[in-house]
Amino acid sequence: MRRKQIKVVVVAMLFAGIAVLRAQDNSGVVVSTTESETTVRSWISKEVLPDYPRSAKLHHEVGVAVAELYLDGRRQVSAVNVIDSPSSIIADAVRQALLRWKFTDPPAQSHVPAAKAKITLYFAQIGSGYRVFDPHDLPRDAHIDKQR
Repeated sequence: MRRKQIKVVVVAMLFAGIAVLRAQDNSGVVVSTTESETTVRSWISKEVLPDYPRSAKLHHEVGVAVAELYLDGRRQVSAVNVIDSPSSIIADAVRQALLRWKFTDPPAQSHVPAAKAKITLYFAQIGSGYRVFDPHDLPRDAHIDKQR
């Protein structure tokens, strides 16, 4: 009797572990793993930076945009959830650009789980102009704080 109870507990723990690994987050997308931004950026074969929206320039909107990027098992973008942005118009630009990103194929005959990663983009003022930067390309003289 005791042995049967132990088996039931072990099986229940295995199913609970699988449920945690394949948890559905609040975006409704099932993910198996969370990757670092650096790792996901190393897979990029085509990066599309957002266009700086004209109305954002006119209103001097600058700052950091952060999005959750969801990739399926073929490393194709399945969803984008912007979690922080200086404005809704910038959030829309980020979403549209990230949906166009392309990634290298995963290794042949390997199982690649669906994944998500946070992606950071900087909407900055440089002199009298406005540009979008990746974290590693942001120049020191870029203004990303609205108080400046």
